[in-house]
Amino acid sequence: MSARKRLNLSLSEKDYNAINALAKKCGFNGACALVCALIEVYCDYAAKYKKTPRTPPAIAEEIKRMFDLLEEWGTLPDNSNLTIKTNINQRK
Repeated sequence: MSARKRLNLSLSEKDYNAINALAKKCGFNGACALVCALIEVYCDYAAKYKKTPRTPPAIAEEIKRMFDLLEEWGTLPDNSNLTIKTNINQRK
């Protein structure tokens, strides 16, 4: 008895044609070979993947990161960064 198992898979014609075209472009014999390779790669990845809990960044770090991104966003014609000066104590 073979150690291989069969999997019956139904796809829309559009998806099948897209997968078949991609398979030919990537050097596979057909859609089935590509799908088998994708499943094998995914199973290898899932077996090695260790879910580590993510801790969200502290709010101060997040705010600093957002302002850093904004500073990099635009420059003036003389290639200097636009600076907006505010006094945080004046806010209510």
